[in-house]
Amino acid sequence: MKTTISGAICLFLGGCVNTICPPSTTANHAIDWPTLFATEGVKSAFGLSTLVIGLVVGAWFGSYTFYRQKEYELVKQRYLEGGVDVIAGAFASMSGLVAQNYARGLRMLQSFREHKADFPVSDLELGFLLFDSSNMQDVALFRLRLLLGSNLFEHVFQVAMSDFESASNVASVEIPQAIRRIVAKPDLVKVTPEEFSNKFAEHLRDKFDEATNKYSRAIHELNVLATILPEQKMTFKQVEQFRKHKEVKGVLERMRAAYPDLAANEKQ
Repeated sequence: MKTTISGAICLFLGGCVNTICPPSTTANHAIDWPTLFATEGVKSAFGLSTLVIGLVVGAWFGSYTFYRQKEYELVKQRYLEGGVDVIAGAFASMSGLVAQNYARGLRMLQSFREHKADFPVSDLELGFLLFDSSNMQDVALFRLRLLLGSNLFEHVFQVAMSDFESASNVASVEIPQAIRRIVAKPDLVKVTPEEFSNKFAEHLRDKFDEATNKYSRAIHELNVLATILPEQKMTFKQVEQFRKHKEVKGVLERMRAAYPDLAANEKQ
């Protein structure tokens, strides 16, 4: 039994020696065991170091990619969702409100034309939406200014609020007040309900068309920006580079052409 174990050990050691040093080497040269093991140790240490460095670099690159992508998303959230989209949504909201009040005003004039002095005054306040001019969207406009390097959209938006409110008031304020006075004192009015209705309908239509047509360009260009911005992967330090894109310059050029009076006061 001892002989068998000893023989196995000898065979194992012999195999190791043959693996490390081929027979041709051991036959002609004495084995320098310290040097041999030192060399193998260096090789092993080098391989281990390479593995560790690879793991560290891989972890760093993964972390860098994650946080860079996170920053891209934050930039998109701030300047697209919290800037461009907010202003575009505000324009759409104002336009929709004016359209609602415009339609209600026309129906009221039609009803007054038909009922004349029997018009139900209690219906004068029904169906109109209240225009809220208190929300100036300062934060979203400031972000848009930083993004484009121009305050032109800010000027356009402020004037648009005034024009949309004016168009809304024709329907929701001026028409009801005029009808109320006519119904209350019909003898003092020199125009017929038909003449009054036709005149105010034309006035209301002009105000509505003026507001909606005038700012269709601004709404369109905001939608263009909303298409361009998601395609740009920007960090916060790179936001100022956005205004240098050819498409963005085109947006501002078209806005200046559409609103020359406001563009005269533009600050860049």
